[in-house]
Amino acid sequence: MNTSSTTNLTDRRDLLWRTLARYDIYVGTTIARAAAVAAVNALIVGVLSVKAPEALASITNNGPRMVLSTAMCASALAALGALTASFVAIVPYTGGSHNASLIYFGDVGRADVAEFLAAVQTSDSESIERDLARQVHAMAVGLRRKFGALRLATYSTILALVLASIVPMVLLANPERGCP
Repeated sequence: MNTSSTTNLTDRRDLLWRTLARYDIYVGTTIARAAAVAAVNALIVGVLSVKAPEALASITNNGPRMVLSTAMCASALAALGALTASFVAIVPYTGGSHNASLIYFGDVGRADVAEFLAAVQTSDSESIERDLARQVHAMAVGLRRKFGALRLATYSTILALVLASIVPMVLLANPERGCP
């Protein structure tokens, strides 16, 4: 192998390893963001659950009571949807590759030690590079799913907050309670 092709091979592998490392960071930040979104939505559901009876009891007029009830139910449903999507984003992606891998932790963990060592020793540079490329692709697929779930959770959280903001407006505008 000449020096130029060795350099290109080294550069490709380096790029793949750096990409895999970057994706690993993305996984961590996605999980942290999803956990924060889940906490906000758990708070929304909790507050609505605790305060709903008191809020509904304070209004006897059917029109405002219907608006209040609808806003609280819709907000709670949006928050529950966001919680579900958040948990989907948090669940570990273990899709791995469809081929036995020397890199994917699931395949390495399932292999017998002697079997794994033998596979490492008999692997050539090209097969390791293909394995690495498959792992980068598998990680990208998992991240794409996580980011999609996080996006849905975020939009559902915004909807839940907007709907929840109707509650104090209806309560403050209620002539039975008087406006401050």
